Amino acid sequence: GQNIALIFDWCHGTFTPAERAALISAWNVHFTTQMNYDWAAVGGVGPSRSGPMGNYYWGVMQSLTLWAIATYHENSAAAETFLQNVLVTRLANDWGPVAATAGEGGVGTDSSHYGQLIRHYATVPFEAARVLGRDLFAEAPYWREAVYFVIYSTPPAQSTNNGVASWDYFPFG
Repeated sequence: GQNIALIFDWCHGTFTPAERAALISAWNVHFTTQMNYDWAAVGGVGPSRSGPMGNYYWGVMQSLTLWAIATYHENSAAAETFLQNVLVTRLANDWGPVAATAGEGGVGTDSSHYGQLIRHYATVPFEAARVLGRDLFAEAPYWREAVYFVIYSTPPAQSTNNGVASWDYFPFG
C-alpha cells in the first residue's frame, strides 16, 4: 500500500486524468477490502486477527493513511472513510487503550521481529500527518517510550547469527 500511495503522489503529474481515475477506482476497492480484512480488523486479538499491536493491523493503517493523503483532493469521500478508520476507529478507540496497557513502555508485543514493525509502519504516514499539521507521535506516550525501549533492549555489540553480524534485542520478558 505504501508504494502505490507514494508513486501516485510523487508521479501525479505524469498520469492523465483517466489514468488517475482508474488507479483511484481500483485501489479504493483494494484498500476498502484491506480495511475490512479479518486479520487486520479492529477489536483485539482473535483466531484470525493480529490485534492492535500486530503487524497486519499496522500495515493496513499505513496503507490507508498514505492513500487517503495522496488522493484526498480527487477522492475525498473515500479518503475521509479511510482517515476515519485510521484516526478514530484504529488509533483512538482500538490501539490507544492497548498501547497504554499491554504496550506500556513502548514494547511491541507481536514478537521481537514483528513487534518492531509498528514503529516502521508508523514512520512515513505519521511524518506525513505531522507535515500536514497533526503530530500523531505526540498523541500517545507509547512512541516516546518506544525510543527508550529500543535503547534499553539493544545490546552493546552486534550479535552474530550464521556468520552474519546484526543488531538484535536482548531476549527478556
